[in-house]
Amino acid sequence: MRAMIVGLLVCLVSTSAAGADYQRRPLEFHHESYGVRELAELRATYDFGEYVAAGKTELERMFLLQDWVYRRVAYGGARKYVDLRNSLTILEKAGEGEVFWCNNIAAVFMQCAVSLGWTARYAFLRSPEGDAHVTNDIWSNELKKWIMVDATWNLHLERNGEVLSIPEVRDVWHRRGMADLVYIFGAGVDEKRYTVADMPIERTDSKLWHWWPVDEKWISFTHAVAYVMRNDFFSIEGGNGGSIWSDIVTIRDGYDEDDPYWEFAGRPGASNLRELFHDVNRVDVRLVPSYETSAARRKGRAPPEEMRVWFDAFGRNNFTPNLDHFLVQVNGGAWNVSSGDLAFQPRRGVNRILVRAVNKFGVQGPVSSCDIAWMPGATPLPQLPLEAWESEGEAPT
Repeated sequence: MRAMIVGLLVCLVSTSAAGADYQRRPLEFHHESYGVRELAELRATYDFGEYVAAGKTELERMFLLQDWVYRRVAYGGARKYVDLRNSLTILEKAGEGEVFWCNNIAAVFMQCAVSLGWTARYAFLRSPEGDAHVTNDIWSNELKKWIMVDATWNLHLERNGEVLSIPEVRDVWHRRGMADLVYIFGAGVDEKRYTVADMPIERTDSKLWHWWPVDEKWISFTHAVAYVMRNDFFSIEGGNGGSIWSDIVTIRDGYDEDDPYWEFAGRPGASNLRELFHDVNRVDVRLVPSYETSAARRKGRAPPEEMRVWFDAFGRNNFTPNLDHFLVQVNGGAWNVSSGDLAFQPRRGVNRILVRAVNKFGVQGPVSSCDIAWMPGATPLPQLPLEAWESEGEAPT
């Protein structure tokens, strides 16, 4: 795969697509917008939507998408397609028997995931020996974290039952703690689980597995990591994502600072992993003083029995791409649609507010909660800090 990187490092001028969902913090990122024509065309042309529908949970559906891409796009290293990142073109040519690099396969997974309303990203990896690889991560609303998915090998990794992110895999590699890793191939009825005792793992359903059987060093690809800070590939350079090279951010944590051969060593780095691995689709609940209440107090009248809260889907370490509306529940009642704030009649004691974001694709984010204590005549007091997740009170799907 070393040859894959040849020809990729042409730095082009970045152009911002009209209508792109532009994230300004914690780091700049360009999200593909819901209305981009190619996303609908991708869903209409190919059957991955039906394929992933077999999953009982969002996580299962994400791994089924990984499995679908693996089975639809064969690995073979066609050099002429090294700069191709348009999944519509790749899938069309794959159906004609053409073979592709890992960077092409990662583009297909990312764009298919985005078309389903998930937030997926494109990541360059490099082993200490200089072998290059391109993979993806995706935000799991179910797990409330980023997880690593590799459609080229059709693998994800778990440790002690937890699905791992790229920095978690990277930490395992640098600490040489591979013994308790589980390598999960595929999804659904074809899922197969491997451990270090099974290595080297060989399979016959891809040339890649024949050329590079998975061994304990497979995770060494995470030695150096660089993220493309956009997934709006359809919206730039004629739909081919050609401007991605000016939007690179690397992980800087001391593991690879002395590596003089890392092609992206001179690019901006994130030493704080929270910048790169922020929350997605989280909703913060903020108490808003009522104007009527404040006016009544100034006039010496009793305040009205009303509490108002505001929902923030764009916090310091959070971003909600393609936000459409919120679902909110107060004190165990019905789930209702909200555009961004809510006024309700508080009860004496603790008032529990559950809320989640819903994007324009209809995908629901995780449930957040805020408990607000209130007594007549007293100032309402939030009981939980902002950015607290809550797992109970799931909204209807």
